[in-house]
Amino acid sequence: MSNSQTTSEPVLTEMKKHMPYLFAFTAFCQGFGVVLVLQYLSYYVTEYMGMSLGALAVVLSACTTADFVFTIITGPIVQKTMTRWGQFRPFIITCPFIIVLGYIVIFYGFKSTDTVMSIMIATCYGLTGFCWQCLTASNNGLLSRVAGASASNRLSITSKNMIAARVAGVFVNMITSPFIQWSTDRGINGYLILTLGYGFLTIFPNIFLFILTKEYDQYDPNYKAPESPANVKVLSMYLETFKNPHFIVFFISQFVVSVDNYVVMPVNTYYWRYSVGNFSLMGLAGTISVGVGIVAATVMPPISRRLGKKNSAITAYSLGAVVNVLIAFLTDGNYIAKIILVTCNTFADTIFGTWGINLYLDIAEYQEYTTGTDMRAFVISMANMTPRLAAMAGNPFAPLVLRYAGYDGASGTMANPFRMCMLIGLTPATTYVMAALILKFFYKLTDEDAAMYAEANALKRAAAGGDTFDASLLVEDDD
Repeated sequence: MSNSQTTSEPVLTEMKKHMPYLFAFTAFCQGFGVVLVLQYLSYYVTEYMGMSLGALAVVLSACTTADFVFTIITGPIVQKTMTRWGQFRPFIITCPFIIVLGYIVIFYGFKSTDTVMSIMIATCYGLTGFCWQCLTASNNGLLSRVAGASASNRLSITSKNMIAARVAGVFVNMITSPFIQWSTDRGINGYLILTLGYGFLTIFPNIFLFILTKEYDQYDPNYKAPESPANVKVLSMYLETFKNPHFIVFFISQFVVSVDNYVVMPVNTYYWRYSVGNFSLMGLAGTISVGVGIVAATVMPPISRRLGKKNSAITAYSLGAVVNVLIAFLTDGNYIAKIILVTCNTFADTIFGTWGINLYLDIAEYQEYTTGTDMRAFVISMANMTPRLAAMAGNPFAPLVLRYAGYDGASGTMANPFRMCMLIGLTPATTYVMAALILKFFYKLTDEDAAMYAEANALKRAAAGGDTFDASLLVEDDD
């Protein structure tokens, strides 16, 4: 296959110093936008809207199925987009508005039969999920354009993104659960108020990102040339990606480790209400945990770089498994143990989280190197698919966990919170061990090889597109 490419992106040119901070500002603000649906939707529909557990299980299954279907088409859509505003920037400016509108409908406080509420929530959830996927893929695609092939540039952006997301988490935990508790006690729909405020924060930074990255993402008149990414058939995108051995292994590991989020996260809200008996402590616990996460995200990049991407993941998952076993046995009614252990888990996750999207970028560079076709936007979009598959596998278990613990929504009681705590800890412990073993024995793409592929691809694109190439930037900074 021909190696000719057409792209207008800068290749290994010096990244402007403000760019990592621009991405970090965006990550900070978007960190507010997802919390209500990811962490509070189950609690909202059962406690505020009065939906039954059976209907909750159905709606969560419908939501995650729709989410997965949209994931299948998100990658090709982003890959094949080329407008007068570029490839990624159209999604960056439009998707946040649609997301906020969908959240307003969900949390407006509309009450009806379980069937009507389920259809309404599933529809809005699916639409906002599709837009989040397009937005995430576009943010990551734009990151690859801005950073070029420089691993230092990529790590600079992703590490600052993590710090920004952790800082956002502090404010989210300080504000969300206390405000919901306060507003509920007074008969006010605090969810809608938070949706409006968090929605503004979701939209605001994307306007700046759209404007300030124009030079990196412009209209390319040659985008539909014969060998360009625009002409890769959708079926070929999937076939080439799922033939990629590095992608298959990493994809499976991320699917496995993501399943627990969709069992634990919805149920964790019930832990503070029924095991501890003090819902407001959830905000304190989250604030402490995320505060430590900020420290970890600040000091971890040099350590993560020394470990390398693969070893960072294995280390993070191994430590996480140990911490979650302790969570299973020590946290029932003991919020101090919960706070300490969740804090430790946050620190462990940061070891690998520092790398962010970089492993998918490495895999995309390998695929371009071996196929001769740039499918980076599509491969990066596959980062959206693993949590959607994990949600399909994990979401139906959240109501089962509550039933196993004897939860009765009508009376507001839970017969055996210890059973809930066991599953909150043992589920992620199991998935972490499985993911660590998969990466340890089957993932073979080294950081050195990934850097070589990225540099070779950058040279090829520079030769085809006439971009300026600075060979001195191939020497990575060891800081």
